[in-house]
Amino acid sequence: MPALYLIDGNSYFYRAFYAIKGLTNSKGFPTNAIYGFTNMLLKIIKEKSPDYIGVVFDTPAPTARHKAYQEYKAHRPKMPYELSEQIPHIKEMVRAFNLPVLEMEGYEADDIIATLAKRAEKEGMDVFIVTADKDICQVLSERIRAYDTMKEKITEEKDVIERFGVEPERLPEIMALTGDKSDNIPGVQGIGEKTAKDLIKQFGSLDNLIKNYSQIKSAGIKDAVSKNIDNINLSLMLATIDINVPVDISISEFKAKEPDWPALLRLFKEFEFGSLIKLAPAKRSLESEYITVVKEEDMDKAINSIKGELALDTETTSKYPMQAGLVGISFSAEPEKAYYIPLAHSYAGVPEQLSKKYVIRGIREILESEDIKKTGHNIKYDLLVLRGEEIELRGIAFDTMIASYLLNPSVRNPDLRDIVSKYLGFDFETRSEKEMNLLCNTDEKIIYYCKLADFSHQIAKAIEGLLKKESL
Repeated sequence: MPALYLIDGNSYFYRAFYAIKGLTNSKGFPTNAIYGFTNMLLKIIKEKSPDYIGVVFDTPAPTARHKAYQEYKAHRPKMPYELSEQIPHIKEMVRAFNLPVLEMEGYEADDIIATLAKRAEKEGMDVFIVTADKDICQVLSERIRAYDTMKEKITEEKDVIERFGVEPERLPEIMALTGDKSDNIPGVQGIGEKTAKDLIKQFGSLDNLIKNYSQIKSAGIKDAVSKNIDNINLSLMLATIDINVPVDISISEFKAKEPDWPALLRLFKEFEFGSLIKLAPAKRSLESEYITVVKEEDMDKAINSIKGELALDTETTSKYPMQAGLVGISFSAEPEKAYYIPLAHSYAGVPEQLSKKYVIRGIREILESEDIKKTGHNIKYDLLVLRGEEIELRGIAFDTMIASYLLNPSVRNPDLRDIVSKYLGFDFETRSEKEMNLLCNTDEKIIYYCKLADFSHQIAKAIEGLLKKESL
């Protein structure tokens, strides 16, 4: 049957906040609750593939329980400021996942969740309430279960009956006698869970117990019940979840959708969740924008594309620049477009290439011009390789490796793959020299070479503003 997952937002942002300590972005903004909550959502989406899913939050507004009993939850400490300032961003993150966000003044999240769960049950769905709050156990049924993602535990109707000896809907009767310290529900002092279960079992119901409390055998318990009838009735009201909240939303609106990846990536970048950025699917294919220069007219077209700046990358025979022979040059003068000029490719079936002398004569003026700004990733390597070809690279303006280090000095040797993931928002498999030599598909090599220049160009544009903002 289709499955609906209803997430208790408050339950999980509290757990995330206290489970992850001290996490902030580079600006010092706390991100621990946002990160933990986001990972919980990803876990459910990835592992459970829900057909329907939504998140429900409490509001600060008082409910009928608060109005009936001013001490209801009054003993709870004030929400830490570091958590409260993250909550709007958690809700923004949920919306970026394309999930409904529900909250209603005057009602607790449990009431909204229970109402929706019962409604979905009538529509023939299986319902999983994602929460660590035991109160929700009173609405469990054959089709409604509670799911604790952190303990990876599912609680069913039979578990409640085995644990308490009553059906889930009668749990509030036991709580009316025992009270609940976490919610500050008074109950009857001196009556614990075992006594409460025995009393309900003996009298059949709380109502029958109240009417016939004189038949209680223990004088102490009889006296306690007789003096706390009002407290028992109040506690029953406080403990009972409302399953008839006027929620104006159709279950069909909880249908799972593809996340809004651009919105998610913006948030992942803002909060610097590098590991999550890599989850985004590749959003475009750039291969049609990558051109191999093997003819003179291609060379003219490539040179004419350069206006006032370019990103470049040299392909060589060694990772050591003083020993490296130049195999090819890739460069990009605009985002999502790059050229690769092969110079010394040698393999079976290699196509005809332009002579190195012709290429160097054509690009020397550009590479040696101070007026044309150059970008690269570890561009000192390219400087030394080109110097070996008697080309003095001038106009060096930006090195993405150095820039990345300035923004995150804890990473001593920034890898281009991680930088692409962090600042451009998609995965890019960098390859070792050995791996590139083993690749049989020459077209794949050329596409890879073009990406090195293109991504350097895009990264520079993406993080230049961050450097200025940090005065770096």
